Amino acid sequence: AAQEAHDAAKATSEAAAEALKEAKAAEAAAKAASAAAKDAVKNFEKDEFQVVHKRDSARQSLSDFRTGPLELFKNLLERSTPVPEPAAEPAETPAPVEAPAEQPEATA
Repeated sequence: AAQEAHDAAKATSEAAAEALKEAKAAEAAAKAASAAAKDAVKNFEKDEFQVVHKRDSARQSLSDFRTGPLELFKNLLERSTPVPEPAAEPAETPAPVEAPAEQPEATA
């Protein structure tokens, strides 16, 4: 009976040691994730500033394009004369007549 109790206690101890090992690994992963999250929060304002700056720059570029080249293109498009439509071809056109092939002269 004492041996059985000892074996059960040993198995429980080994299971607890394995659970502790897994918990420490999970703790290390959680600490790494926490450090990464803290860095992200610390750099948030700088990152936000860069993103907002890029957005504002893109908006300005778009506005410049719309008031510059695009506006000029629209003006030119309105002023250009339309290309005349090609004249309608007759429904049936006669087949071209081929010239008879030349016959070589016979030499005797």
